[in-house]
Amino acid sequence: MTPGDFTILLVEDQVRYQKIYAEAITDQLQVKVKLASTGVEAFAIINGDEPPDLVILDLEIPGMNGQELLATMRSDHHLSQIPVIILTGRGGEQTQMELLEQGADDFIEKGGLPAVLIARLRAQMRHKLAVDRLERLALDRDLFAAAVLQDIGSSRGTITSLCQQARAALQQGDAPQLLGLCDKLSSHATQLGAYAHDVIQSVRDSQHAPKLTALNFADILAWTAEVSQGAFTWHATTPLAPVLADQTYIRLALLNIVQRALRGISPTGQLVISVAQSEHHDTREHSGRRYLTTQFKDNGLPLAPADVANLFKPHLRYLGNQDGLTQTSDGATASDDDHGFSIGLSVVAKVMARMGGRIWAEPEEQPAGTSIYLLLPAG
Repeated sequence: MTPGDFTILLVEDQVRYQKIYAEAITDQLQVKVKLASTGVEAFAIINGDEPPDLVILDLEIPGMNGQELLATMRSDHHLSQIPVIILTGRGGEQTQMELLEQGADDFIEKGGLPAVLIARLRAQMRHKLAVDRLERLALDRDLFAAAVLQDIGSSRGTITSLCQQARAALQQGDAPQLLGLCDKLSSHATQLGAYAHDVIQSVRDSQHAPKLTALNFADILAWTAEVSQGAFTWHATTPLAPVLADQTYIRLALLNIVQRALRGISPTGQLVISVAQSEHHDTREHSGRRYLTTQFKDNGLPLAPADVANLFKPHLRYLGNQDGLTQTSDGATASDDDHGFSIGLSVVAKVMARMGGRIWAEPEEQPAGTSIYLLLPAG
């Protein structure tokens, strides 16, 4: 994002203050300014398809007042990172402390010099632009790491098997078989190199906004099953409608959902995923866009309620050995071969947010398992 793409929402019900501050902002800063006169109108803009990058919020506004709107924003993880400058006529250190504790990033006395607001806006804009750049770098790093880990994980069994066969052929002196196995290993290495190239290219592409197109979930699931080499089966309990998503990102999301579920399946079991879809009546429907919720119900170990909140945070999968198995934070077990960081679903949460959607999980008791829900715009 550049300063010219920056959007500020001014929430103020008095027209003269709207005019004073909006003109001062556009005269001094290369930004876009949106106006709202009520809390409900402001929330519709903030929670819309193009949320502002910063909010200037008057506390005394009709309907949902400024404090209620601030509390609502800070309780929603999609909106909690938007900086909020409070525009208020109520002074005093105690009031300032309360506003900061409630989640305000800065404040300015209403009726003060516009130059003071501009100075505070410049500071908040520098901070917001820096945070956005860091988040983009973090997402790029996670995308790259997640894709490489997925590739290594899916290829490890094939490579190990070929190496074991090659060792046996070498011990038996079977030169033709050994050469054939070496050719297979070489071919597999070539495929890995091509895949790594695609991963690097996808990271470079992620510097731009997601390319949202109408995608058929059945096609994406079929692709996921193919690259997972038969590790799971799926069936749809309802007809699957298209969703608006970026193909690279949604593939990454589904691969990581499958990986999480596989860790909850016994070694002799088969992962089965039931897929269902329903229309979601979201508060963002003021934009006229429909949203679809797609449920992925697996037959693995159910999550403990306490672990649901941590499911989309990075964590160590392997923390030590206890009788060959280690309990992880998502309720699954890891063998001695499973080690390192499990960042997959933390990446998926970022991916979904960038596509205008969200993700959440719920444990299932009857029958046991876990459901992952993806909310995306209807295609």
